Amino acid sequence: MKKVIITGGSGFIGTNLLQSFVDRGIEVINIDNVEPRNPAQNSFWREIDVRDESKFTAMVKEFQPDTFFHLAARTDIAGKTLSEYDSNVEGTRNAVKAARSIDTISRAVFFSSQLVVRVGYTPKNEEDVNPPNAYGESKAVGERIVRTESEGAFPWVIVRPTTIWGPWFGAKYQGLYRNIRRGRYMHPKGQKIQKVWGFVGNSVHHLTQLAERDSNLVAGKTLYMADYDPTDLQEYAEIIRECWGAPPIREAPL
Repeated sequence: MKKVIITGGSGFIGTNLLQSFVDRGIEVINIDNVEPRNPAQNSFWREIDVRDESKFTAMVKEFQPDTFFHLAARTDIAGKTLSEYDSNVEGTRNAVKAARSIDTISRAVFFSSQLVVRVGYTPKNEEDVNPPNAYGESKAVGERIVRTESEGAFPWVIVRPTTIWGPWFGAKYQGLYRNIRRGRYMHPKGQKIQKVWGFVGNSVHHLTQLAERDSNLVAGKTLYMADYDPTDLQEYAEIIRECWGAPPIREAPL
């Protein structure tokens, strides 16, 4: 891996992924339509919206990467219709087109979501999806685009991340932290609640491994991304409480 493009590199996971390549001395650029969260990464930023096919493809052709990470997406679940998530659909289609426009790509990793399948539904195979909302539907369509429109032009991997946390994460998951700090979090009494989460440092390791492993092991696969062991929610909350010296965590009957 010598030259890497990350779309959505201004976001939470992208910020951490980009920094890992900077620290390794690997040439990297970030294609995003918003400014990096980490101002120290501004020099790697190329202000391009992935929905702009011509500018997106031109940048890819100019840079000639060997590794391609497509993270750019609208990630909230507030939208009601698929058309509201055109960044996820047309953005993914343009990413595939851009990757196909050059012959230097040795691996492309596409970000999807665990929400392509609703909680409680057991898919029959990797292509069996059952999204609970428009966001999940947009990610399911994106997966289908990768599978059908890459046409063997480059080795790809689809990743479905679970809840990822760590440095540079945004407001989406900070509610739990704020409630614990203010003494408002209440744990169901006697309940052992486990969450399949992932620390972003581990996620970065997973992604770089997917980019570097032999194609026979990972190419053409759809994989969930999370830490190996589930997180005990009460233990996790207690660690956060201790860090802030917050009031004791209360419990109430389920």
